[in-house]
Amino acid sequence: MLNGIYGSSPSDIYIVGSDFQINYVIFHFDGISWNLEMTGQGYLNAVWASPSGFVAAVGGRDGDNYLIVTKEEDVWGERLINANPIGSYPDYALYSVWGSSDDTVYAVGGELFTPYTKSDLFRFSSGDWELMHAPLLEKVKLTKLSGVSYSDVYAIGHLTYDPYQILLLHYDGISWVKTLITSSIDVAWPAALWVAGPDSVFVSINEYNNIHSQFMYFNGNGWKTLATAARAPGSIWGFAIP
Repeated sequence: MLNGIYGSSPSDIYIVGSDFQINYVIFHFDGISWNLEMTGQGYLNAVWASPSGFVAAVGGRDGDNYLIVTKEEDVWGERLINANPIGSYPDYALYSVWGSSDDTVYAVGGELFTPYTKSDLFRFSSGDWELMHAPLLEKVKLTKLSGVSYSDVYAIGHLTYDPYQILLLHYDGISWVKTLITSSIDVAWPAALWVAGPDSVFVSINEYNNIHSQFMYFNGNGWKTLATAARAPGSIWGFAIP
């Protein structure tokens, strides 16, 4: 199954996925053909790449470890971060990754299945991944990241104890600030996030049973529902806001 795609140009596109969460694959398109660039144990959910060639793909391995696969100066490497030190039942994985430069990359993930889940936010800086502190990371499942610069980054997820509340975190380069979005959809979860620019955020919110969905837009002053549909897409992206 292919789970994530990102491109810095028409001749530099990456796709990541896995075969039943056993072995991951990373494919690259050079403008002419697709080629398998990397494979290994575990699975990958998302990928980000810079125009200069730095690549970061994120997922999980063995249930207890966050998996980060990076490409630096044309050399692939793996990083495992133990997310389950006490060996409890939940599985852990990173769901989304986004960067503003080769030296500033963010990733988000957490527990997969438990009702009282927690989330983790990481930042790649100075050659290493560090855990970041943010409000409301307990009993919340963050699943998407997007931004426009190192000081304008958004993460989105849902509160596991309130079926109508969506949590949006904004990072200004210093700290994360929370905003709660009230959805009219019961048991809502954010399916996609795209930050088009400062104070310009698009979100699709899906119901767990996939019957209803909302497309919402934030313009700096408040949230507006743009449309409703039968099911939200798994990704949002565009070129510019007219």
